[in-house]
Amino acid sequence: MEGTGRLSVIPPSEFPWKTPSAAAAYTVCEWLPPEALLCQLPSGLRWPFVLYQREDGRRIVFPPVDLSSEQGVMDFVSRAFIGGFALRAHRDPGLRASFKWHGFLFWMFQRVRRSREHCDYEFLFESDLVAKSQAALATGVVDKPAPGHAAHIIPPVFGNQTVSGIMTAGCNAALRAGHDQPTTAQKVQYGLIEVARSGSMDTNVMAKVEAIGPRRLVLESLYAADIDDDTLRDAENHAITRRLLDWVVKRLDLDTPQLMRLLTAPGSSIVGAVTRPKRGGGPYEISAGRRVLLALGWRSYEHVGRCVDAFMANVKELITPPLNREESTLFDEHYLRRPHFGDMPFVLLRERSYFLEPILDDLRNRGPEPDVVQLLHTALYLYGQMARLRRCVDRLRHQPATIQTPEEMPTDEFVSETVGDPGQTEDLPEVIELLRERVVKPCACVRASLSLADSKELQDGGLRLNWICSACEQVAEQYVSRDERSALRKRGCADG
Repeated sequence: MEGTGRLSVIPPSEFPWKTPSAAAAYTVCEWLPPEALLCQLPSGLRWPFVLYQREDGRRIVFPPVDLSSEQGVMDFVSRAFIGGFALRAHRDPGLRASFKWHGFLFWMFQRVRRSREHCDYEFLFESDLVAKSQAALATGVVDKPAPGHAAHIIPPVFGNQTVSGIMTAGCNAALRAGHDQPTTAQKVQYGLIEVARSGSMDTNVMAKVEAIGPRRLVLESLYAADIDDDTLRDAENHAITRRLLDWVVKRLDLDTPQLMRLLTAPGSSIVGAVTRPKRGGGPYEISAGRRVLLALGWRSYEHVGRCVDAFMANVKELITPPLNREESTLFDEHYLRRPHFGDMPFVLLRERSYFLEPILDDLRNRGPEPDVVQLLHTALYLYGQMARLRRCVDRLRHQPATIQTPEEMPTDEFVSETVGDPGQTEDLPEVIELLRERVVKPCACVRASLSLADSKELQDGGLRLNWICSACEQVAEQYVSRDERSALRKRGCADG
């Protein structure tokens, strides 16, 4: 078929990672692009795959990278994105004009996966479910527990749950699943799935799940931040997005690693660069900039997912003999866009694979039957709500003793961790000026000044500041330890 590649078998000598006895079950192939696409693809880039025949005779396909690690996932996704976009552009020449936009969205995809809003909670231990914060109880973040039980982060909509009850239910479920001696992590894992199972039979829970929709359920299980529908819908046309594109265009001479270091700099200093300019709509609040960039990151999943789907669908067509029904289900559920995963490939939400493992087994063996999909969506909703409660409780534990009402509590990462105005810090203006004198300029601009883009209070008592050049908008990061900060305060008071 025109516009498709072909698979070529790689000699075992080029793939020595398996012992000779085990290598018999593996066939290593390489996807080769069609001649018409060679000029559009980076030279030297390769797309290897492993075709493995299991003991039960079923074949599975996977790339020779560790898909359980973030580095392995990004290695695979970046190759699949490049190959998939080339295939899509070959079939639809109109896409070629949007190559820079798709490349920009892939940078945003990488950036958002490194953002502070990205969820990394595994919930492996019983203590991960416990809310050890008196402030969380006082402010109503978590409900008051029953006598003799600990406060927990299971949302109230899932009924009267207890940590001990979850562990007992998880132990029984793990035993039924074939784990003779369940570990604590397995008890927590299966216990939370049992909570989701009970929720999938509750009309109140299912009303909330259906109102959110599959795609947002997936994204809210990946990122502990709430983006309103208007921001999510209009992010691509926002003035901040146009400023960010201009910022990227000015730095096209940088290679991808250099650009990614700027896009993912600690403190997200790029936000200051795109929210401060007075032209093109005027300055914006730092929190608004963060929300727009996060919304762009969410939108990037859609574009990246389409390219990964196009590439892996082509790989599937080229496998000979064709995959049977069971093999095809395994392949499709992992690499192709699926409605129950928000029209995205599951590989893009790999970080939720451990939490969802008991459900994924049913999904791959039985397919997307209604009861399995309903349980999957309820589990995603449960995880997203737990992650938000866990984050709120942890923040309250590290805050001063001052009690806040639920309305006063920060609802996302933007409010609580970033200070956009130097006047909002605890330091005197004289201290800020002393710090300005010490910062190393990030550029060679002569007639330009440095202004404070944002600052962040650190847990060790130190301060991280990001300064932006008024001419070229390059950003310099500065760290001040607790002792240095105290000494500067004293000096500032004395000078005053």
